[in-house]
Amino acid sequence: MLNGVSGLVGSVKDSLVAWWNPKSVNDSQNKTTEEDEKKRIEEDAATTLSPPASFGWNADSFNNESSFPDLDFVVAGLERPLKLHKHILSRASYLLDDMLKSKQGVKNAEKDQIVWMFDTKEEVDRDALVKALRFCYGETVNVKVEHGDCCAMIAAFFRLKVTCATEIAAKLSAFALEKASSNTNVGVELLEVTQHYPECSRIEFCALDKQLSEVVFSRKRIQNEYETVVDGCLMKLPAEYLDCAKYGDPGTKWCEFSVRARYVRYHSLSLSLQEKEEIMRRCDWSVVKGYQLKQLKELHVFSLSEILDLYEFVLGCTEIDRDAWKDCTFYAEQEKDEWKQYATELKRNGFDESTHDSQLQPFPKKMSDRLM
Repeated sequence: MLNGVSGLVGSVKDSLVAWWNPKSVNDSQNKTTEEDEKKRIEEDAATTLSPPASFGWNADSFNNESSFPDLDFVVAGLERPLKLHKHILSRASYLLDDMLKSKQGVKNAEKDQIVWMFDTKEEVDRDALVKALRFCYGETVNVKVEHGDCCAMIAAFFRLKVTCATEIAAKLSAFALEKASSNTNVGVELLEVTQHYPECSRIEFCALDKQLSEVVFSRKRIQNEYETVVDGCLMKLPAEYLDCAKYGDPGTKWCEFSVRARYVRYHSLSLSLQEKEEIMRRCDWSVVKGYQLKQLKELHVFSLSEILDLYEFVLGCTEIDRDAWKDCTFYAEQEKDEWKQYATELKRNGFDESTHDSQLQPFPKKMSDRLM
């Protein structure tokens, strides 16, 4: 009875507050809406990794001294060793299984200790390792794209040689590519972070960097977001990524020659002459403009005789293009005349637009067919 009365009083009180001060109620609702939106954005920026059923569920035993651990897992940067279990880790990690087997004949205390051999001076690497170990214990973990978390997790799974590392890396790669496709800044950050992890940039693992470069250095983004993707990212990466970019039209700021020349100038002090030559030689010279050869001369990459040879080649390509356009013009005029003649014949024959298409004479041959 009393509970019912108190509930009624509370409801009446809330109604009076809303009537007396509606602004406070609206502010409270707006705050709740903003918090919900923030939570939704955070959830969208993360993906969930669920371990296979074969791992079992041992999350309560992770780093739990009351669960009879038999292994000290030492990680540089953590205050204390992680208290883990040999039989759980050996079932989920090929690396730890091999290391534990190699310690079977050891008599001293080291047989119950593993020192993680990879660099963990960065917090993101320590966190990723701990999450990967929790995954081995059957715990579902969340991975974000921000601050290198996604790349660090891929590296941790491959370094531990988790039995399902390849599948996990594929899922994380797809997640990273999805976020990079929708947000250029995220793609740039991810691509830069991959440079710190061989597991993200070598073909024997997942080569996430090459997949990201196709998304980040698309033709559309190079043209529309030049400062972000070219000046802010491509210029800071190794030269091999120049081959991954999809460039703009020849003769523009976004064309291959202009971007490669910009890269050579940007790294003029760190690149050797041979490296500069290799970067510029990979241009498609058949579409290079004459004025760009003057820029090439200013780079001091090729000898004068080589530049003269390039001038001859570019001039030859220009003449071929000129002749092709001349042919196009000729056939276009010819096709126009044929269409005029065709229209005249239709009028002379009393053509009615409502008549069936089968009454029409064959169309004149298209210009594109003439050029085949």
